[in-house]
Amino acid sequence: MDSSQILILYLVLFALQFAWETLLNILNMRNVRANAAAPPPAFADRVDAATYKKSIDYTITKTRFGIVSSLFSALVLLAVILSGALGYLDDWLGQFQLGTFTHGVIYVFALALLFNLASLPFSLYSTFVIEEKFGFNKMTPKLYILDMLKGLLLSAVLMAPLLYGLFWFMESAGRFWWLYAFLFIAGFQLLMVLLYPTLIAPLFNKFTPLEVGSLRERILEMADKCGFR
Repeated sequence: MDSSQILILYLVLFALQFAWETLLNILNMRNVRANAAAPPPAFADRVDAATYKKSIDYTITKTRFGIVSSLFSALVLLAVILSGALGYLDDWLGQFQLGTFTHGVIYVFALALLFNLASLPFSLYSTFVIEEKFGFNKMTPKLYILDMLKGLLLSAVLMAPLLYGLFWFMESAGRFWWLYAFLFIAGFQLLMVLLYPTLIAPLFNKFTPLEVGSLRERILEMADKCGFR
C-alpha cells in the first residue's frame, strides 16, 4: 500500500469510529430520556425526584457537549492531516539538526501541545460553565492553571524517556522492534500503576484518611471479603 491508500484507510476507519461513538452517545441519551419520569424502583427510596432530575439533566448536557467536543477535535485532526501541517512541522524541525530521536520527541510534543491548546476552550467551558451550573465545580481559575502546568510538566518528564525508548527500539531492534516496544510500553504502564497513587495523584488531589465510623468499617469489611487491603 502506498501512502495515499494508507491515508484513505485511516480516514475511513477514523470516520467509522467517530460515527459509532456518536451513535452510542445518542442512544444513551435516548435511553436516559425514556427513563426520566421517575427514579428506577431499585433507587426510588434513596433518590428524591429533584436529585434524579438533576442527574438526568447533567447526563444529557455532558453527553451533548461531549459530542460537540469530539466533533471539533476530529475536525482539528483532519485539518492537521489534510493541510500538510505534519510535513511542514517535520521540515521546520529538520533545520535545527537535533538528531533523529530528539527530533521525533519534540515533534510529538509539539503535536500534543497543539491538540491540548485546541481543546482548552472546551475544557474551560466544561469546568467553569457546565460543572458550575450543576454545583459540581470545586476548581478555581488559579488552581486550574496550576493543575494544567503541572500536567504539562509531568507529561514532558514521563513521556520523554518513553518516546526516546520507543524510537530507539524502532531504530535498533530489527524486524521485531514492535514486540520489544510493546513490552517496553507495557512495563512502563505497569510502573505507572504502582507510582500513580503515591507519587502522581497527590500532585493534583488532596487525600485525607477516612474518619473512624460506620462507613469506614463497612468499606474495610468489604475490602476484607474481596481480599483487598
